[in-house]
Amino acid sequence: MFGYAVNFDVKNIKIAIYDQDKSELSRDFINSLKSSEYFNIVGFISKYDDVNKYLDQKIARCIVVIPSDLSTK
Repeated sequence: MFGYAVNFDVKNIKIAIYDQDKSELSRDFINSLKSSEYFNIVGFISKYDDVNKYLDQKIARCIVVIPSDLSTK
């Protein structure tokens, strides 16, 4: 019997948000990410050129891209 429990839950993943929609729906989605213990929002990206900077400099582990037509679809 193992004395320690193995836990594969990944928490506090550093993410950046690139919200192209800027709608109420996208804000609600971002708020749901904020309230999750699985994600830690480290920044908001305003232009596509910054995506690589966040990843290359290891500011974020991944980028959540919200497309501009999210609320219309």
